[in-house]
Amino acid sequence: MTVKRVDGIISGSSRSAYYIPSIYSKAQVNYIEGFMKGNGYIDLEVAARLGITDPKSFVQKRFPNEELTFLKTCCLGESLFKQVDAHILGSKFK
Repeated sequence: MTVKRVDGIISGSSRSAYYIPSIYSKAQVNYIEGFMKGNGYIDLEVAARLGITDPKSFVQKRFPNEELTFLKTCCLGESLFKQVDAHILGSKFK
């Protein structure tokens, strides 16, 4: 008999435990990192729909050197926040 293993973790309690394959966790990380890099923000509701149970903590851990600004439904990276801030301040004085 051949035994094959699929890397992953089991999460939850004994009655409601579920298996999360490592490839799925890697896909979550790749999506979040790629989206932040390309767009400068993360939609926390989208992260939750991806299966990330605590999106705010997840993002903070993935971007420890980034100055993040958390709003109710999203997280702005430092670069996007500065762009928005400059635009708001610039339009006040026109």
